[in-house]
Amino acid sequence: MPVSAAVAPAGLGATALTLLWTVLTFTMVVSGRTVTGDRLPADFPTRVGGWQALSRYVCYTPLLLWGPLPAVLTVAYARRRRQRPQRGAGNCATSHDEPAAARRQFPALPGALTD
Repeated sequence: MPVSAAVAPAGLGATALTLLWTVLTFTMVVSGRTVTGDRLPADFPTRVGGWQALSRYVCYTPLLLWGPLPAVLTVAYARRRRQRPQRGAGNCATSHDEPAAARRQFPALPGALTD
């Protein structure tokens, strides 16, 4: 499977989530409006203050990381997959080959057809 088949949708999703939660946070907290454009009510948790505002920020702050964290994982995955050494590279067949666990041969199941 090509690396771009996994990286492209993951990158688009991470971008969409980052934009979504950034815009929603800006809309509600900074401009004082709801998602529909109405003014925030006077008893909205960020306006009341105290433990209610603290609980709202503690619960909703992770949503701001919901987009950047998959973006970081996507970049790490793309780097790892694109930097994978070619099989058989080097002087020794196993020097840059797959890990030993990937080369391990498993016994055939009883009654299974074999070549």
